[in-house]
Amino acid sequence: MTALLNTWFTIDAFNTVPIVLYTALFVSALLMLPRQDLRGLSVKFDYLLVFTGTMLAYCATQPFLIWAGWTISAIPLLTASHVHKLSRATVAAGCLALGGGIFLLSTGDYPEWAFALIMLAVIQRKGLFPLQSWVGDSFEHGDIVLHGLQFNAHLGLVIIARIALPLLPDLSHSSLMILSDIGLATAVISAVMAVAESRPRRVLAYVVTSQASSILAGLEGMNVEAITGSLMHWMVVPMATTGLLAVLRMLEVRNGGKLGTLQGYLGLGGRFPRLATFFLISGVALVGLPGTMGFISEDLLMHGALEAHPWIGLAIPVATALNAITIYRLFTRLFLGARVEALPTVPDARLRERLPLTAIVLALVVFGVFPQLAVNLRSRAAEQLVRAESQNAAQAVPGH
Repeated sequence: MTALLNTWFTIDAFNTVPIVLYTALFVSALLMLPRQDLRGLSVKFDYLLVFTGTMLAYCATQPFLIWAGWTISAIPLLTASHVHKLSRATVAAGCLALGGGIFLLSTGDYPEWAFALIMLAVIQRKGLFPLQSWVGDSFEHGDIVLHGLQFNAHLGLVIIARIALPLLPDLSHSSLMILSDIGLATAVISAVMAVAESRPRRVLAYVVTSQASSILAGLEGMNVEAITGSLMHWMVVPMATTGLLAVLRMLEVRNGGKLGTLQGYLGLGGRFPRLATFFLISGVALVGLPGTMGFISEDLLMHGALEAHPWIGLAIPVATALNAITIYRLFTRLFLGARVEALPTVPDARLRERLPLTAIVLALVVFGVFPQLAVNLRSRAAEQLVRAESQNAAQAVPGH
């Protein structure tokens, strides 16, 4: 039995940090959520499905188990009536594409078609252009914290590391640059969309999609520095995103409903200074302010991938600069200015909200001030992926 479990599941350098981090963020989200958002058995079950599916995909080594985890974590979105049918169809297509690709892979026939279907699933789940609309739609109309947890599982990276690289090495080596190009294009496109958007939920959806898309840029850099940067950014985006989305949801509840379209200044900072501080630090860490972990991850990613991808030096800074402008604009609209309407007597961040938010902020700052701590956490996994990609390159060259 133990041997069978060891064949199906593994804990290694690649998935240890994501497992611990995602578990901590999941618990933090449950602690911070307004009580009204956790009413009803179906809501609790949705959160359980997302967590269980993600953990299964993280720990599994067999492709069919990874697909099962992928699909289980997508069920709450597939059954969400408040989300547009097109978005649900996009997510369903991703599940079917991954399942079809894994089936073709198991038969040994049509490896090119298997790889194409698997990459289509990765593009969908990562929210890459042109399949990124589900992210904005789910953030705006659904449970923003729940769908944030779904997106921040980053199961597309798991598929690349666990299925594409080891099982389709020659195709992966030749196609990673194309996938990276799509990621960089998505980073810029989503950043532009965020600048033009005025609905807070969609603004954060586009900023998060933009920042997360750049993670793929380091995977084809073929060196430890680039991949370490990508894996570190995989830590930054979920932590900062959870902080931003949780604070936004707290503001909505305290304000009596969704904040709608921001045309003026709400002036919430004077009433909720702690929430304003948590939002600001999470936001600047997401866009790579010096002194935060986001700066270190983006610096490693850019320097490591620059040789293999020269125009990364333009795409990522442009996207990051636009996202920084967007975060600053959103912060000023939410927290600065004079409050027009009186709010009911509600507290600033409660203790159960302050503790998880403080932990997130401390992690983003401490890892930024002492970057070697974070580098040590992800460098071993990066070395393993570099070795795998080097083997792929050798197999892709005729005569090897």
